[in-house]
Amino acid sequence: MLVYFHVYYVVANIIGYLLGVLNSYFWNKNWVFENRSKGNVVFLKFLLVNLLTLGSNTLLLFYFVESIKMSPICFLLLETKFDLLVSLGE
Repeated sequence: MLVYFHVYYVVANIIGYLLGVLNSYFWNKNWVFENRSKGNVVFLKFLLVNLLTLGSNTLLLFYFVESIKMSPICFLLLETKFDLLVSLGE
C-alpha cells in the first residue's frame, strides 16, 4: 500500500515488515500461546530473529528490483508464497 502512495519500496518494505512483526507478536503471545508473562526476553528474541529475516528479505528485494528489474510488488507476492511453502513444509 505504501508503494502505491510513492513511498520508496525499501522503506515501505521495512515499515510493513515491522508492523507485521508487532502484529504477529501480539496475537501469538496473547491469543495463540496465551502467554501472560511480562518478560522482555521473549520479545527481544522474537525481534532479533525477525530483524535478521527482514535484513535478508530487504537485500533480496533490492537485488531483484535493481538487478533483475522485477516489480517490488511482484517480488513480495512471490516471496510471500515461498515463505508460506517453507513454513508449511516444517
